[in-house]
Amino acid sequence: AGLYSVYTNWRSIEIMFHVSTLLPYEKHDPQKLQRKRHIGNDIVCVVFLEADNTAFSPACIKSHFLHTFILVRTSPRIKRKPTRYEVSVVTRDEVGAYKPYLWEQSVFDKGPMFREWLLTKIVNGERASYSAPKFARMQERTRSQMLEDIVANLQNHAETGQIPKPYRRGSWRPIGHMRPSSPLLDSVRDQFEDYDQLAKDFTRMFLNSEENT
Repeated sequence: AGLYSVYTNWRSIEIMFHVSTLLPYEKHDPQKLQRKRHIGNDIVCVVFLEADNTAFSPACIKSHFLHTFILVRTSPRIKRKPTRYEVSVVTRDEVGAYKPYLWEQSVFDKGPMFREWLLTKIVNGERASYSAPKFARMQERTRSQMLEDIVANLQNHAETGQIPKPYRRGSWRPIGHMRPSSPLLDSVRDQFEDYDQLAKDFTRMFLNSEENT
């Protein structure tokens, strides 16, 4: 990480922005791998286009994880104060539509309402991306591994009487082990924490039933 970062807390959700110009890089590295490592491992990318005629294509950023791009530019057609912004959204085909929908409004005045809209779109964009096949396969793999661990621990207890090992929180989350953990508290991670509690409850019930027999 660099010396500075952009952070906000929105609706009890911590959001950290990997701002490209604030990330460190090696001067002699033409690919700027240190910057690419952070941004390429994100799921949502916000692109601010400073010039009126600047073109952008998601193909210019190679990443297996980036699934949603939100483009923001100062409206070239409306030269007045307060500043107005035009917004475009690009997602991979496998990501379903998510609110707030862009066709309801695509031009915004600078201010709190635009901030609320943009942060909502960012958070929902990451959550919607978890339904894409790449992330869905990770979830399926993780669920299978978790259930295998439960069975193995309980089988070991039945054979040896050894107390089942506690589950390491975060060790089987779907994405954190393959990329820097996201600051967004999304529904997928909440769901996996529910599984964590389920595993503990199941183990406790198993041990109690043995004590009562």
